[in-house]
This record gives sequence, structure tokens and C-alpha cells, in this order.
Amino acid sequence: IRIFTSWCASDTEGRLVLKLGRDFVLLVNDGLSYARVEAQRSTSLSISSESVDSTVKGDNWRDILQGAGINSAQITLSGVASNSPMYMLLLSKKIAREHIDCRIDDTVGAFLVGIFKIVSIAASGTHNGEETYDIVLQSTGLFGYPTAGNAWQWDSGDDVLWDGGDMVLLESA
Repeated sequence: IRIFTSWCASDTEGRLVLKLGRDFVLLVNDGLSYARVEAQRSTSLSISSESVDSTVKGDNWRDILQGAGINSAQITLSGVASNSPMYMLLLSKKIAREHIDCRIDDTVGAFLVGIFKIVSIAASGTHNGEETYDIVLQSTGLFGYPTAGNAWQWDSGDDVLWDGGDMVLLESA
């Protein structure tokens, strides 16, 4: 079994620390700062990329071209619907077909950041229960994840540094 420790928090002695699901949350930039979407019960993140088949006739094994294909990220969340400012902001952005600047946080801090399209917002409820929502977001371009210090690795391969809210290119791929 191989464990990727760069994705896991560790204590001062280098031991892996388990993360709580309740700390894995979506935050949306409301124009002033990143604010948490209230009443989240479930948040999931999927990062995927298409493969480019470069197999030639006569080869016995499939050959996938390294570094090719389109990367994408999808965020899915669900929770209890309300008239909270962040829920209403997401609803208005969906109706206006506007993209949102958001990030996923966990116990360590920001986990992934980027611009996302609100693919769908669904609400449902039962007679004896609360009204719930399901929201699906799809990345619209580059997205980044933290590496060392204050640096971020973008899916383009560029390393950037956050400097007072602005991205500064450290190294281009």
C-alpha cells in the first residue's frame, strides 16, 4: 500500500493525522472574501483528465500519451436549504449564468481553488423533513492546489504564489 503523504496533514513528529469530513467544505468568493456555504452536509471533489490514446496499428498494448488530455474538477455538495446569503448568491449566479470563484478547504487550509460554473442547483423536501439542496460545480479553466509554503501548482504545470490576493508566476511549465 502506498500512501501519498503530500495530500495528508501531519503533526510535528511527521505522523499522519486523520481529517474530519465536516472540515471539508466549499467557500465562495462573495466579492469581499471567501465565505462558507452554510448548512453543508456533504461535499465531494473529483479531479479527472481525459486520456489520449496514441496506440499505433500493430501494437499489442494500448499506449496513452503522457501529459495530454483535458483536466477538469467537479465539486458536488448538498445540505439544508435556507435563505442564507451564500445560498442566495449561488442561486442568483446560476440564474444569471455567471461563474464563481471558489475553493475547497479542509483542516489544513485551502485544498483547491479555481473558477467554476454552477452546472445545477436542485432543491427537494419531504412532508416531515427539511428542504435540502444539491449543487454541482464544474471547473471552467485552470484550478490550483497548494504545494510548499504559499505556492500553488496549477493544472497547467505553472507554479504561482499568492501575493496579497494576486497570483505571481514563479515558474512556467
